[in-house]
Amino acid sequence: MALMAKTTGLVVGSQYLPFSLQARAETSAEPHFFLLLKTNGGWDVTLAMDSKLPADMTQQGIDETDFYRVYTEDQMIKVADRTYFGPAAASLVPYFQDLCVVNGVLMLPKVTNHEINRAYMAIGNSKPDDPYFPFQLAMTAGDAPMGVAHRLEYVDQLRTGSYTSKIAARELTQAQGGGLQDLYVQALMDKITREASENGTNATIDAQRLSLEAQAALASVADKFKEFREKYFDGTDEGDGIAATLAGFNAGVIRYGVVDYQSDYELDTHSSHSTKHPLVLGKALSRVAATLKCLKETPYAPNGVESGKSLFDYTTVMVVSEFARTPWNQGGDGTDHNPYTNSCLMFGKRIQGGQVIGNSRMISRKDTSEQRSRLQANLFDFKNNTPISDETFRSVLSGDIKVGACSADLPQCLDFIMPGTLMKTMAKAFGVDDKAQWVSKSRTLDQILRA
Repeated sequence: MALMAKTTGLVVGSQYLPFSLQARAETSAEPHFFLLLKTNGGWDVTLAMDSKLPADMTQQGIDETDFYRVYTEDQMIKVADRTYFGPAAASLVPYFQDLCVVNGVLMLPKVTNHEINRAYMAIGNSKPDDPYFPFQLAMTAGDAPMGVAHRLEYVDQLRTGSYTSKIAARELTQAQGGGLQDLYVQALMDKITREASENGTNATIDAQRLSLEAQAALASVADKFKEFREKYFDGTDEGDGIAATLAGFNAGVIRYGVVDYQSDYELDTHSSHSTKHPLVLGKALSRVAATLKCLKETPYAPNGVESGKSLFDYTTVMVVSEFARTPWNQGGDGTDHNPYTNSCLMFGKRIQGGQVIGNSRMISRKDTSEQRSRLQANLFDFKNNTPISDETFRSVLSGDIKVGACSADLPQCLDFIMPGTLMKTMAKAFGVDDKAQWVSKSRTLDQILRA
């Protein structure tokens, strides 16, 4: 039966409030999903995406007292010309042509706090109360009925800004929950009513049809979640968070998600670094490889219509951590927090794979004021799309070339890649970079993107 939108009489399950759903219309014909995967603890990037050849280090005068290596050259994996992954990233090697790696991301150099840098990498600026990037997208690129899915190790650190439409990822999998179904129906009704108002037409709603639609969508999420966790993930809460979010994408119930897929304490190796960190980081990155495999092997069929493409073709994934680890060892077999550099992984829709952008520099202890070696983000030439050379680096140190001085008449545009650079580039991938007020002053890395 057709009912006016305001007289449906549906009850929203109180256990799911205070979600304030603000379902938005799609802004494009094709859906575009986004998943932010957060690696808590601070990863040792030299073990994975920003590895350093021991022979190169020796040639540069970097010895074992400067660089605390826990791998040998024969353990490194060549993925492209002069491009190597460390042993912890072995599971990602088969997917290198799908991956864009960004190394040399400068965090907050004077701040070694986990929480502040964690928020910085998830937001794109250093204002910790601004929203995580998935919520920025929801505000600017439109949303699906159930808002933004989340699975965080520390729930109190979730930053939503003024956008309050969210749901815990695992709650999406409870297909039998009447309250969840009512909430979904109400969200669909709100969307229809709003679109009608925007178009100047009357909104009529078939509540029974919407109820069946919601029931089918949520049942699909539950079924796909079970399939994904059994086929691709390891049955942990972290893996379940990814599986539930991808199942929500597949059913069109959500468009964005943020998942902590690795626990803080396991990678924060102030001791036992050489024995613990490589194993834990390898396990964490295998969850990223499982995400890739799941996306690529899942045919995407919106409304039951085969698209001829996989879920990978509609989903962009960004993998981050709060900072890297120090190259010097702490207390004999530990490493400390290193906000001087970081790395990021991206793959999926609009991402040009098979490339590594940016790098870091190893600086010997004799060349630093603190008399400790430093792994530091290298300056990037945004005009020529390449990290700066040793010669240019020396010119910067001497003051002959200014950082941040960019104009049409200059041959270079030197600056650091920062979290805002990454988020502004992601906003461009979604076509909302002109609305991305949180990172409005940031540059973009256009070579990341493909049509």
